Parts: sequence; C-alpha cells; structure tokens
Amino acid sequence: MRSALAYRANLLLALVAGSGLLLRLVLTIVHPDSAPDNPELLTRLVRFFSYFTIQSNIAVLVAALAVLRLRDLHTPGQRALRLAALVGISVTGIVYVTILAGDSAHNGVLSELANALLHYVCPPLAVLVWLGLGPWPGLSLGDLGRMMVWPVAWIVYTLIRGAIVDWYPYGFIDADLHSYGEVAVNVGAIVVFAIGLGAAYATLDRWRARNAGSAAR
Repeated sequence: MRSALAYRANLLLALVAGSGLLLRLVLTIVHPDSAPDNPELLTRLVRFFSYFTIQSNIAVLVAALAVLRLRDLHTPGQRALRLAALVGISVTGIVYVTILAGDSAHNGVLSELANALLHYVCPPLAVLVWLGLGPWPGLSLGDLGRMMVWPVAWIVYTLIRGAIVDWYPYGFIDADLHSYGEVAVNVGAIVVFAIGLGAAYATLDRWRARNAGSAAR
C-alpha cells in the first residue's frame, strides 16, 4: 500500500514540477517583452536556465522520475540528487517567500500559475512526499558534500556571467546593486542555511530509514 501511494505521490510531484517548468518555458519563449530589455530568444533561454528556481525544480523533476523508475536510490549519485532536490527546492521556496516575492511582477494568469507551481506548490510537496513516503536511502554527510557542488557552481557561474553580461537573476546576488562584500554576505548566509538544512534532512532520512527497516522486521 505504501509503495503504491509513494508511486502516486512521486508521480504527482513530477507532474507539478514538470508543469510549472513547461509553462514558464513556454511563456519565456512566446513573450519577448517579459524582461525590460526585450532580449532575443537565445538570451531569454539562457536566463531561464540560469535561475536557481528553475534548476531546483528540474532537480525535483529528475529525482521524482528516478524514484518512479528505480523505486529506490542506492548509488552515491542518486543519493546526492535526492538531497540536492530537497535542499534546492526548500531554499527556493523559503528565499522566494521571505526575500523575493515582494519584488516579483507577473503578467497574466498563466504567469501567476507558473509562479505558484514553482515557488509555492512544489517546495512543500517535495518535502512532504519525501518525509512521509520516501524512499529513504540513508543520506549521509558525504552526500551533502557532493550535493553542495551544484549550488557553489551556480554561485560561481552567476557571478562570472553577471560580470560579463551585466545581468543577475536575483537582487541579493547582483554585484551592480551591492558591493562584492555584501553579495558575499548574502550568498554566504544562504549557503550556511543550505548546509544546515541538508544536514537536518540527511539526519531525518537516516532516522526514517531505520524506522522503516525496524517496521519491516
């Protein structure tokens, strides 16, 4: 029963993340005026995939599809993906609600729907599905270390690309609005929060795995 319910829940999670991503991608393609500088299509697509929101929802989608296909996640890469999806989407939701939501502008109902799916629906759903139904592969601090490669790489990419093309996806990492020292403080605080969250998730995952193993005996 739990396995069937977990399958349906991860299918729902994949549909939510996939729908939000697809809708936002279509809007990015068909609305060249979605940004004040009216960038060309290639630039809009590069910007689309440069948002941490988009990358974290992609991670959730891929992790959910992996669960649907494999039913469990055993390899180091699979476990790191699982933790990356959980931490990334949690950071996305929390940072958006606490920092970014007031500055966001959306044109039309479809844009509002995409925003809701990516920022308000997918983050809590991903955590609830994992915590309540698993699978729980027994995440470790080693998985946390592997997972952190992604956000650190995103920060480096964002700062280097931003300095070259004069565009940053978020105000808190915008070196045109803040000094590099201020950006370092902003980003450092989020990184520390992500590490703490990842450690907490890994601990909870191991606890759930032990309890599930005890219940099965």
